[in-house]
Formats: sequence, C-alpha cells, structure tokens
Amino acid sequence: MHRAVTRPWAIRGLFAMAVVVAACNSDSGGQASTGPIFPVTPKFEIGVPTAASVIQGATTTLPITIIRTAYPGPVFVTFSGLPAGVTAPGVSSTSTDQLSITITAGASATTGVKEVTVNATGSDAPSRTATFNLTVVAK
Repeated sequence: MHRAVTRPWAIRGLFAMAVVVAACNSDSGGQASTGPIFPVTPKFEIGVPTAASVIQGATTTLPITIIRTAYPGPVFVTFSGLPAGVTAPGVSSTSTDQLSITITAGASATTGVKEVTVNATGSDAPSRTATFNLTVVAK
C-alpha cells in the first residue's frame, strides 16, 4: 500500500524534485526508492564585451547577455563610471536575454579610456556587476 505524504508548508522558488519509484512488480515487496531534493537558487549572470569605443558626437551599441538559472523575473541594468558627456540608459529586461544598449557620447565628451561598471539587479536574485573599458575617441 502506498500513501502520499503532504506537508502544510511550501518553499517559494523553483526546485529540482526527486522521483519516487515504487517497485510494485518486483520481489522487493513494494519498497520505494527515493533520491534527494536539491533546491535551485534563482540567479542570473551578465556578460558584456571587454571593451567598446565611441566617437565624440556619436553612438555605439553595447551587447549585454543575461544568463538565467531558475530566475524568470525582470533584470534591471544600469551603468556607473561613464566618462563625462557620455550617457547610457537604464533598461529592464523582461522578455529577452540579449540586450543592445545605445551609448551616446556628446560632442565634448571626455576622451580616453575609462572602466565602466554594468550593474544588474533582480527582485529575487543576487545583484551582479561586470566591467568593460570604454574608449571615447576625439572627432
């Protein structure tokens, strides 16, 4: 005889569940075999190129990849450390994991190489950062 076991609690999130196999048609007497249950922690990673460049008064596109592990929620991407005169919009990724961010350099943007940080946050997952070198070239 097999009984279902229930618990009056639930754990929020996605999990890898063990399968219970009952040996009903064998000589084992109907003993069940179970395996462990391993919770999967919702998380994501981000990937950015190591470098990008933009000419003063122009734009360039920066590809960003979001790699999800059991995290279906939105990921908010912002930038810090941009050179003076350079802008990049903050974006929210809800339906795609391949972003193309337009970086704009003003006509008088500071030239040279600067390390820029990409910040990614999600509501139920640890935040992530990645860096790349942005070169602003004189026009």
